[in-house]
Amino acid sequence: MKAVGGKVYIAPLDVVLDDANVVQPDVLWIAPEGAHCSVDETTGRLRGAPDLVVEVLSPTSGYRDRRTKFRLYELHDVREYWLVDPREKLITVWTLREGRYELLDTYAENETFTAPLVGTVAAAALFSA
Repeated sequence: MKAVGGKVYIAPLDVVLDDANVVQPDVLWIAPEGAHCSVDETTGRLRGAPDLVVEVLSPTSGYRDRRTKFRLYELHDVREYWLVDPREKLITVWTLREGRYELLDTYAENETFTAPLVGTVAAAALFSA
C-alpha cells in the first residue's frame, strides 16, 4: 500500500457506531483527516465510523460479516469494506457511493489491486500478515 498516513487499529477495539450498535472489526483504518471518529479516552472505545474496515471471514463469523456488519457499515458510512477469505485466499472490496456499497471486485492472493482510499495493494501481503 502507498504511504497514506492515518491510524490503523487491530481487534480487539470496540467501535461505537451508535447507541445500539457496537462492533469489533478485525482491522480498521482512520484517514488522516478522520475527524468523524475518535477514541473516547474514558472508555477506550472508538466513537464514529472508521474510513476502512477489514473483516477476516471464519466459519463462525461469515454470515455476520457478510450480512449484518455489511449493512451496519453501509448505514454508518464506512467508506470502504473489505472481506478477506483466508480459506479461499480472496479479498472482496466494496466502496461507498451515494450511501450504498458498490462492489469494486474480488481479488485473488496473486493479484494487485487499487483501492480508492489506500491505493495499490498486493493481496498476498494481507494473507502473509
